[in-house]
Amino acid sequence: MVYQSSSLLSHRTSTASKGGFIAAVTISQQKSNEEEITSCFQVAIDKLDRVDADAKEKKTQIVKDLAKDLEGKITTDRICNEIVHQLHGKVSSHIVTNLVITFDPSSV
Repeated sequence: MVYQSSSLLSHRTSTASKGGFIAAVTISQQKSNEEEITSCFQVAIDKLDRVDADAKEKKTQIVKDLAKDLEGKITTDRICNEIVHQLHGKVSSHIVTNLVITFDPSSV
């Protein structure tokens, strides 16, 4: 009888250990899945950041070109205000102000 009890106890322990292993594997898979999801979002964020940087660079060049085109057509002191006003919502006033303050038509 003692042998049977010991065998039964061993079987129960083995089953419990397997159940624990399955639970550990499931938790590990969940963590792995969460890490993969997080990685997917990070890749997307990095791509969006590059798009934003490219867009800012392109907008900056467009504003430089516009400022150069406006030179001589309207007074230099109005260029910044006109660009901010006319391109409101398309280009940030911060970009315009920084460019026009340092604007040198010969450098464009």
